[in-house]
Amino acid sequence: MTFDQKDNRRSGTGGLPRRAALGCAVLLAIAAPALAQPPSDGRVLAKRDCAQCHAIGATGSSPMPRAPRFRDLSDIANMDQLITAIRQGLLNKHPAMPQLRLTPKEIDQLADYLKAIQVKKDT
Repeated sequence: MTFDQKDNRRSGTGGLPRRAALGCAVLLAIAAPALAQPPSDGRVLAKRDCAQCHAIGATGSSPMPRAPRFRDLSDIANMDQLITAIRQGLLNKHPAMPQLRLTPKEIDQLADYLKAIQVKKDT
């Protein structure tokens, strides 16, 4: 063991703790963009099943003017109740709304996506 290694162990700086902290910082830097983005599987489902009527992203208007934009759903509905309705297949409350046929995994993916894209309103 060299003098520098002994000194780093006593002072708690450098060496393994410094490398571990650097490693964590690198992992966070790599993972942060992925964590900040809505789940991609849910977006794929929304695009496949919902985009013909609803705005499914962070911007844009719904192709069907009366269809709410997904990013604003929390303004008009309780998200937990909405997700429960999706799970129960109860979303065809008007004739233009098709009956969705999703697997439990797809419902979870869509639910995660819907929750992730909600716009936070200033109060």
